[in-house]
Amino acid sequence: MFYHLFNYVFYSGVAGWVYSYVFKSLIGTFNGVTPEKAEELFTSTISNYGMAYLWQVIVIVVVSTILIMGVKNGIEKVTKTLMPILFILIIIMDIRALTLSNSFEGVKFLFKVDFSKVTQASILIALGLAFFKLSIGMGTMITYGSYFTQDNDMPQTAVKVAFSDLLVSLLAGLAIFPAVFSFQMKPTAGPGLLFMTIPLVFSKMPLGRVLLTLFFLLTSFAATTAMISLVEVPVAYLSEEKKMDRKRQFY
Repeated sequence: MFYHLFNYVFYSGVAGWVYSYVFKSLIGTFNGVTPEKAEELFTSTISNYGMAYLWQVIVIVVVSTILIMGVKNGIEKVTKTLMPILFILIIIMDIRALTLSNSFEGVKFLFKVDFSKVTQASILIALGLAFFKLSIGMGTMITYGSYFTQDNDMPQTAVKVAFSDLLVSLLAGLAIFPAVFSFQMKPTAGPGLLFMTIPLVFSKMPLGRVLLTLFFLLTSFAATTAMISLVEVPVAYLSEEKKMDRKRQFY
C-alpha cells in the first residue's frame, strides 16, 4: 500500500508539471526561448510549491472524473483517440531534432554501447525501472487483464505492448538527446530534459507554438492514463468486491 501511495504521489506531481506546461505553451511563455531560459522555467516550475500543489490537485480531479466514467467510456476511449496523435508528434520532433546542428553526438550518446558502465548497480537500477514502469506488485496488470474478453489474444497483445513501449522509448530518446547536444545541455539532467529540450526543438519549427501546445496537451493525457492505471486497482476492488458505486468512491 505504501509503494502504491508513493507512486500515486510521484506520478501526480510529474503530471502536474506537464499540465502547467500546457498552460505555459498556450500563453506563449516559450516564445523565443533559449537553453538558459528553458532551464530557468523548469526550475521555477518545480520549486514553486504552491503552484505545483495546485496543478497536482487539478490532475487528481481530472483522473477522478475519468475513473467515474468507467473503463470503456473513460480510459479506453481517451487512450485510443489521443495516443496515436502523440505518436505522430514524436516522429515530427525526431525529424526536426535530427536535423539540428551537432545532433549526431546525441545519437551516439544514446546508442553507443559502453560495457564499462554495466555494473551490478546499473543492472539493479535497470531492473528497478522495469518494475516501476510495469507497476509490478501493485496489481495494475492483473486489474487491466481482467477486462480482457475471451476473443482477446493475450500473447499477441503482450508482444504488441512490449514492442510499442520499446519503440516509443527509442523515439523519445531520438527527440531529446540530439537536442541536448545541439543546445549544449547536460545529458544527465534527468526528468527535466523533457521539459527543457522539447520547447527548444519546437521553437525551431514553423507553427512551433501550436505544435508545442498540442504536444504537452497530449503528453498530459499520457500522464493522466498512467495515473489512471494506479487508481483503477483500488477502484476496481471496491466496485467489484464491495459493490460500491464508482461515484460514491470519489464523493
